[in-house]
Amino acid sequence: MGCALADAARFAGSQQHHPRGSARAVVGFVTAESVLALAPDHLPQDNGRSASWSVLMSKVVMYTTRVCPYCVSAKRFLAAKGVEVDEIRVDEDPARREEMMARAKRTSVPQIFIGDTHVGGFDDMVALDRAGGLDPLLAGRADGA
Repeated sequence: MGCALADAARFAGSQQHHPRGSARAVVGFVTAESVLALAPDHLPQDNGRSASWSVLMSKVVMYTTRVCPYCVSAKRFLAAKGVEVDEIRVDEDPARREEMMARAKRTSVPQIFIGDTHVGGFDDMVALDRAGGLDPLLAGRADGA
């Protein structure tokens, strides 16, 4: 599930450190900043190689809402890789939400598609990246090579 309520409840009322060093109170909800503060290692690191995803890159479609911190994190994660995302706001168009549910068989956001492949939510995408499967998928290679 993209926006995990269990995580929100666990951190509700706690002090989280903002990525820029200042403390930020989280009261009953998770902010995009707190998601990044909890797991900054989820962001791809610049390893000195400039990967260009603009050549032969699979189309990335992400179903989002305005207030979802995991949607923000997913967009930032992909932007750090130089990936452009076709964002579909399901909170503004109920028909697009129905489309998302039909395609993903899920109701939570974000729902991320790379080409014809349903990746899932932010956590699913990060897990795929850690397993080495995200970059080949972005490059349009299903074989993982």
